[in-house]
Amino acid sequence: MLVLLLHLFPSFQHSTDLIDYHRLSSLVCTSLSRSSIPSPARNWSRIVALAYLSVVHISWIPLVHCLNVRFLTRIITYIEKKRVHRKRPEEAMADNDDSSNETAELVVKALKNIATRYQSVDLHAASRQPPWDVDAETWVHDNWKFARQEALSIDEISTLNDLLCQMQTRHLPSLQQQLVNLSRSLDLPNLPNNPNPKLEDTLEILSQLGDSLDQINTFVHSIAPIVVNPLQQTGKVDHHFSGLKNYRSRELIEKFNNLERESLKWLFDSLRRFIRASPKDPWTILNDESILGSLGKDVIEAIDQSYVAISEIIKWSKQSDFSILQDECRRDANNLEPILEGLNRRIALTTRLEEQLRLIDEGEFDTDSSSASGDEDDEESETSLSTDSSEQIFLRPSLMKLAKTTIPLIKLIRIFFNKLSNTPTSKAPFTFGTKLSSAEIREIDCEIGGLSCSIRNLLNLIFYMFDCDEYVNDMKNLEQHFKELPRDFNSSIVLLCCYLLPVNDQLDLPISGNLFKTWFLTLREQFDLAYDNFRQAFSRFKEEIQA
Repeated sequence: MLVLLLHLFPSFQHSTDLIDYHRLSSLVCTSLSRSSIPSPARNWSRIVALAYLSVVHISWIPLVHCLNVRFLTRIITYIEKKRVHRKRPEEAMADNDDSSNETAELVVKALKNIATRYQSVDLHAASRQPPWDVDAETWVHDNWKFARQEALSIDEISTLNDLLCQMQTRHLPSLQQQLVNLSRSLDLPNLPNNPNPKLEDTLEILSQLGDSLDQINTFVHSIAPIVVNPLQQTGKVDHHFSGLKNYRSRELIEKFNNLERESLKWLFDSLRRFIRASPKDPWTILNDESILGSLGKDVIEAIDQSYVAISEIIKWSKQSDFSILQDECRRDANNLEPILEGLNRRIALTTRLEEQLRLIDEGEFDTDSSSASGDEDDEESETSLSTDSSEQIFLRPSLMKLAKTTIPLIKLIRIFFNKLSNTPTSKAPFTFGTKLSSAEIREIDCEIGGLSCSIRNLLNLIFYMFDCDEYVNDMKNLEQHFKELPRDFNSSIVLLCCYLLPVNDQLDLPISGNLFKTWFLTLREQFDLAYDNFRQAFSRFKEEIQA
């Protein structure tokens, strides 16, 4: 300290007289302020220098006068920081571990709280049986809380549609962004390397995520009376409900229930396990084989699944009624592809079996060649088609001829579905009127779904007859299914003809009904011809079975 004073005050080196303390203390402060010593160090030097001078002159009062409370506070803070900084490494690590563990526990508690923020609406409560320990005569299901005698007013419906718009444009996109931010706060994209999480940020994001779930919960419970009100059925009177018609509201509630029950619950559970996997050091270097790394991947997958589910809700809720029907028709068309492939595969196997039988009769059958080629085909189908009795083998060609006549039917029904859908090369020139009720839309959906179901049932039964050779016992069911097919096809066309409207009024096209008839006239004629061929093939097959 004396060296410092001598360095700062050269005149002090040559003086042995008593020095005016006030003048010297002022000189100390001025010299320190002009020195190159860092500011915190200057403050520390100042207090020490003045303390030394006070001791030399045995006078503490001047020192107190020189130092104000603010200056002392700064010095104490500086000393405390230095004290913390000079902690032993193991002490500093212990403090960090304690802080990290406390934050991790707060994250776990926040996750438990969020899991209770969404209360699902039971769409099937009315059909459930009362609990065994409750009097059935007095028990009422939970959805009675949504009961109301009066119908929703136009203003109420408008308000609910405004809430739907807010969900589409604000709350659901915000929830997606919160999921992205959650992944970043945990540094999950850096897995399996050494991530650098910020659990404080995670806590803040979870708080925002909880608020978003509150908004979703409020919306779902607001539209629930449209669907589960035990005192009113809105399905036949919801023409003016816009995006919240009965069937749409039901589907929205189901989608939100699934989002919470499947995607978000998995996310919260995975994240909780991930945080608790290693409380003392959860951010060590991870590898694909480690438990912690596996848990981290679960969190990433759960976030991705939740993000996609939210996107699907937004997209579906913005679609028109006709667009929703088009999606279903597109799925029905795609579902026919594997059925057609399976049918062609069985026909090919039967054709090869016929060729083998012909060669055997002519004495030209090559067993080794047949065995080698048989290894390349489906083992189960090949065995089924090559180990039957002579009577079954005799009937297989007739069954194959019958199966071949279903191929045009499958393709024509697929064309029908594609005509209703928007494909990459064409768009349907019509749509639904805007005033259809949920009951009317369900009727159309039921007819088209029935057509898809009829052709699949028919083909599945033919497949069963191919594979199991149960010809006689299944003839009655087969006849019933093929008779349902034209009825479902024609009723679908007639019903659509009643409700579809041209997309563009300026087009030089006939009015609605004639437009649809013109659009599907050729298809219907081709279907009738294909069905007549199938009916004749069935009659011949039936005669051979009974012979």
